Amino acid sequence: MQTQARKQRPVSETADIVGGVPSTKSIVAPHAEYVAELRRRVERGLGSAAIAREAGMSRATLWKMFKDPSTSTVEVAERVRAAIMSLEPNGDAIPPVVVAVRDERQHRWIAAGETLRDADAAAFDKALAEAETAAAKRGKRR
Repeated sequence: MQTQARKQRPVSETADIVGGVPSTKSIVAPHAEYVAELRRRVERGLGSAAIAREAGMSRATLWKMFKDPSTSTVEVAERVRAAIMSLEPNGDAIPPVVVAVRDERQHRWIAAGETLRDADAAAFDKALAEAETAAAKRGKRR
């Protein structure tokens, strides 16, 4: 029996739809810097076998993400993050791989922070400290 080759379609057309929203599977790759931090945590002592087992994946999948993050998915990175946090509960917290954006203003805030972080680390740290102080004061008033 002969089969026809399937035409490649854009990812947006082939994405799984969950609740009317495309899933991130195979659409969004984790940022290379984020994956590098995960790798540092694994290599620092937890070990790839323990992390892979806790994340429910093979060591090959784990190392494939470490070798080339662009071929991985945010779901794989999130499973690794959760495994690290589970095995190292008293370690430094790792932020989630994906952060939801509420609106255009929040997106502008994130984009401005990203630009400032890359251009002037000291100015970024100062702005971040000021924002965290303001947020802490607002939280105390509630």
